Amino acid sequence: MALVCCYREISMKRLLYSMVIIVSMTLIHSCTAMNELRDNVGGFLGGTCERVDPDTLKPASRLAITAFEMEKAGMLEAFPYVYISPKVKDLRNTTDYSSFKPINVVVLSLNENPDGSFSQDMICESADRLGRIDVSCNRIVFAVRNPDKKEAAKLAKEILKAAEIVGTCDSEVRQEFKEAYREYQKENGLVVDGALGKNTARSMAETTPIIDVREMKSHIVYPEKPKSMIFVLAYDAVAAAPGKYNKGYKSLDAVKRSALSPREFKRLAVPGKKFVVFVYFLDRVSPDRAIRICVTPSEKRQTGELSPAKYAEPEAWPVITEILSVDEATETEKLFVNVFVKGTYTYTCVASSQIM
Repeated sequence: MALVCCYREISMKRLLYSMVIIVSMTLIHSCTAMNELRDNVGGFLGGTCERVDPDTLKPASRLAITAFEMEKAGMLEAFPYVYISPKVKDLRNTTDYSSFKPINVVVLSLNENPDGSFSQDMICESADRLGRIDVSCNRIVFAVRNPDKKEAAKLAKEILKAAEIVGTCDSEVRQEFKEAYREYQKENGLVVDGALGKNTARSMAETTPIIDVREMKSHIVYPEKPKSMIFVLAYDAVAAAPGKYNKGYKSLDAVKRSALSPREFKRLAVPGKKFVVFVYFLDRVSPDRAIRICVTPSEKRQTGELSPAKYAEPEAWPVITEILSVDEATETEKLFVNVFVKGTYTYTCVASSQIM
């Protein structure tokens, strides 16, 4: 699936100056720091995606990406050069992005509509410090126009406020903005002093594009093979402190610290001994797909009986636990925990971890 970039001509310089305002007003917010494409995005779509250098994205596409990242951060409606009504939003992915950072984006299509507006469809990926991955399919329809006199006056005031924020940044950032201001002043016949004064702010405001958002949609994408982490703990340790280990992702650090290595498991695996298997899914799993666990001597294979089917809660990153009992002496040299997720017709092994 190739990237499509058909767009109405928008000056790159014009976009640069508007992005300078965005960056300064959000204290160098990294909302456009998406510089890689995730290898398995094609799996979300049933096809392949062409790798694209983000630096080659067209201005309209960059604006669309930035607008969505600002919406995730709860900032979009606060900006004076963005007009959006709650009526145009259909955001079914309700992730709290305060702890997530954008990492990847794939632009599926960017088209200019007959009325001069743009529509862009994209897959966006974010992650938090725990490693959980949020993947959403986003669509935005927007138009870009010049501000009227009233809007330009309002923008000029906001730009001057932004300059004050830039003044609180470190010297390296201040110097970068100073050079950007100099370049703008030189190209627009203004006094070249590297300072963002009233005349420069007024000129910038008059060339800052106004973005009218007409449609904004977002829904969760569930990967066919969700990633996960597998840990095995001694049952006695878990039973002695259930509140420490049974709080979902809040217990991840504690589970990691108490997880048994293959050597430790083999030493403890005597008849009558019980263990607890923890499976932390880094990707979301569709609530319609059953999850089951199997402990076998074979990697990624289903031998013996699967555990009872379990289902993820909507929008959640599931944490599955199963009790493993050692009924007799272990004769095999290897033992694996295999995780299966039900597809359309059958179960597929999505993760495997050697525990002995």
